[in-house]
Amino acid sequence: MTRTSATDLAAFRIVQESLTNASKHAPGAPVDLTVQADADGTLNIHVRNEIDPEAHRWPGGSGIDGMRSRAELLGGTFRSEPVANAWEVTAVLPASRENRLPAELTTTVVPDVG
Repeated sequence: MTRTSATDLAAFRIVQESLTNASKHAPGAPVDLTVQADADGTLNIHVRNEIDPEAHRWPGGSGIDGMRSRAELLGGTFRSEPVANAWEVTAVLPASRENRLPAELTTTVVPDVG
């Protein structure tokens, strides 16, 4: 089975918001990003960045709620939480009709803070 463009758009927005949050809350820290498609087309997204345990966490904002809503509206799951000295975002987006992304994309992003 393949995915719909709605699934691919949700994946893009979840990755985009995760990278935005990482650059906002942990400027300059490396970000590990994996987007992997299962054989049935289900997308597994994992974003992890180190955080300073003493860093201030800004309340408010709608980014995490928006990512959760995108995943759940498609019948998927979403998790965003601190794990040890890192912040992790994990989303699983189910397959549907149209496949637009490569089977796997893995990269490490180091933001330019200068």
